[in-house]
Amino acid sequence: MNNNKGQFLTKKEVAEFLGLSIYTIDSWVSERREIPFIKMGRRVMFDINDVRIWIEENKIRPDDRNQQLFM
Repeated sequence: MNNNKGQFLTKKEVAEFLGLSIYTIDSWVSERREIPFIKMGRRVMFDINDVRIWIEENKIRPDDRNQQLFM
């Protein structure tokens, strides 16, 4: 995978990239939650840039937990 804008991944590729099962990806798609996806005909595809943004937005950093404890 490279950083080219508009590079699309299949459900299988996203599952492998994230270390998740295809079942989990299918579940997220059917519930329309988590990672943004694109329907291309019958195929469900994921923009690699959207996947990377989702990863960054869902990171839990050690400092985050400490801040929540004091709120």
